Amino acid sequence: MAESDVPPPGRSPEETELSAGKDASFWSRAGTGDTGAGRVLLVVNPSAGDREQAESVETPLVARLRSGLAVQGVQLDTLLFDPQGFTWTLREYLREHLEARQGDNLLAIYIFGGDGTVLAVVEALDGQSVPIGIVPCGTMNWLARDLDLPLDPEAAVQALLAPRTRQIDVGWVNGHVFLCACMLGVAPLLARYRERLRERSRWWRWPAVFFKALQLWGRYPHLRMTLVTDDPYQYRRHPHQLRSRTLVVVNNRIDRLLRLLPYRPQLDAGVLELYAMRRATLRRLRALLGHLMSGDWNMDDVLLMQTGQAMRVELAGQGTLSVLLDGEIRHLRTPLRFSIKPRALTVLVPPAVTAEGG
Repeated sequence: MAESDVPPPGRSPEETELSAGKDASFWSRAGTGDTGAGRVLLVVNPSAGDREQAESVETPLVARLRSGLAVQGVQLDTLLFDPQGFTWTLREYLREHLEARQGDNLLAIYIFGGDGTVLAVVEALDGQSVPIGIVPCGTMNWLARDLDLPLDPEAAVQALLAPRTRQIDVGWVNGHVFLCACMLGVAPLLARYRERLRERSRWWRWPAVFFKALQLWGRYPHLRMTLVTDDPYQYRRHPHQLRSRTLVVVNNRIDRLLRLLPYRPQLDAGVLELYAMRRATLRRLRALLGHLMSGDWNMDDVLLMQTGQAMRVELAGQGTLSVLLDGEIRHLRTPLRFSIKPRALTVLVPPAVTAEGG
């Protein structure tokens, strides 16, 4: 072993590996130093994603993160979502417990969970400027994918030991935030069905969800909607009316290249993008699929797309509507008023991830 490869006295080889990637930029700017006064709060949702996976990786991941942050001179506190004896939702639980865990020396909040857990933490922070780091342990992990974070939790922990900050946009609808998308129509019903199957294995659950989606798509009625966007030349003066089974408003634009899962190449463009499937014949729907596979989304008679910084969606005969915000069901009064707050959330990303890309 070369002299340079010998661990410093009193430090294990693993600690040497962790400290090799130490980046003073974030931790020093955040206020850490030799005194080790800085603190990171870890929020763990053991029920995120596949139950077996979440329970098997939690303890090793916590230990890995704790030892890595100790090398940086940072203390780790933990908050486990454990509502025993209560009927709290994750959002209510975090609002109740986060305030007591905050303080001047709180440098960041790390989250072991999926998109819904991240959303609940952001809701509980209620606009407070605390950077968040995501260790993806959920089902879709949409935000983590768009941030180009490693999807393997062990690799994500390692990547976030020497992070840097990045600012991303926050979407709003009727006073509720969303970081990925707001969906209405078929999506909330499908989410309820998926939750009922949580105890099943993924190999049984996902085919069942797929066939349930086909069934719902054929039976769900077309909603009568009126769309008003912030376009000063057309839609503000002439609201757009349509009938659709589903409508999605995305925080920033989706890449036009068809992928297995949607991808947003930019998270700080300050725009919302709306997608709605119009009533169409089976032949036109097949044609749309062909267009999407070739990267051509221009079929306005089948797929409505609009972009803006603010939107309003009115629904005939609907007083209260179930919507899906980042995978979590919320019940909102209509009309739905959408807006976006540019670069309002600070997230932690690995040093190799560029601020401009996604």
